[in-house]
Amino acid sequence: MKDLKGQLASAFGRELPKEAPKKLSDDAPPEAMKDGAHLGSAWHQRLSQLARGFSSVQLAPKPKLGQARQASDQLVKLLKKGGRGRDAKELAQLRDAFMKKREQAAWTAVKDRFATHELPDKAYRALKQSKVDPHAVLTKLERQGSSLSGMSAKRLRDALS
Repeated sequence: MKDLKGQLASAFGRELPKEAPKKLSDDAPPEAMKDGAHLGSAWHQRLSQLARGFSSVQLAPKPKLGQARQASDQLVKLLKKGGRGRDAKELAQLRDAFMKKREQAAWTAVKDRFATHELPDKAYRALKQSKVDPHAVLTKLERQGSSLSGMSAKRLRDALS
């Protein structure tokens, strides 16, 4: 789109004003992507409450995200097996809502980095449709950043997936 605008402007003898890249992350909560973000969530609070009733579920006082997710999965199975389907469903919904919020914040940060480095939107859409982990893409974008600016959309998608 930027190329088309530039071509039209040059054909009519005009110059495009230089725009600062748009910051999209103002709407998304960046705290959802921090390491300990799950500790204050409703999911973690409910997980802690339900885990007290099961001695087989080991939950550290401040578990990492992977540990909390594993304990949550284990607890959902135990709750279903014990006939507490409502509690299992509630815990699974809270976990899924938190993970979805975290993923949306990561995709917003990826889109923000794409705008900052002036990378093609086509590559962003292709990445998002390919179901890759947005946190891994964000890590690669932060590491490689400006060296990706000259790549085509296909090569960029392959480099970041």
